[in-house]
Amino acid sequence: ATLTMDLPGGQGWRLRSPSIWIESDLGVMGDERGLTIAGDPVDLSSADGTQYSTFYVGNGSLVTFEADIKGIPKFLGSGGQVFNGKVSPGSSPGMIYSEGDVTFGSSAHLVMEIYRGLEADGSDPFAALYGTDPFDSFEVAGLIDLGGATLEVIFQDGFQPVAGQSFPLFAASSILGSFS
Repeated sequence: ATLTMDLPGGQGWRLRSPSIWIESDLGVMGDERGLTIAGDPVDLSSADGTQYSTFYVGNGSLVTFEADIKGIPKFLGSGGQVFNGKVSPGSSPGMIYSEGDVTFGSSAHLVMEIYRGLEADGSDPFAALYGTDPFDSFEVAGLIDLGGATLEVIFQDGFQPVAGQSFPLFAASSILGSFS
């Protein structure tokens, strides 16, 4: 069986607990496993918006996001995540981290913000001044399946990229598929 949370209310909801545990026994549950989050938009940051909310996704388990999400979740454990709605990492900018596999459905819409670029050698000359990542990112220990999702890149605060700058928005052991 799959636990589905469909939370109406118009204003969305925020994960205020520091962590959620998701485990399943595949011998009992078969192909349906894990948690589906649907309904209004979900903020996956801490209560003050500055820290990770942690999901522990056990081996063979799956979290499926049908709802639009934003924030800075950290997915620990080898279970996977599926994103089918709008995904906006961070609190401008921010990183979504996963130890498992990440799949974007064809209906997923990724919004990635870039505040500045890295130099050709990979350095960030403004890191000491700003102290944040220069752009949104996904850091995934497993694989990323792009699944035909839509990618929207937004340059913030008047930033205009120049030749030689790079923006490694996605890091994974393997990246499959393409964006639409």
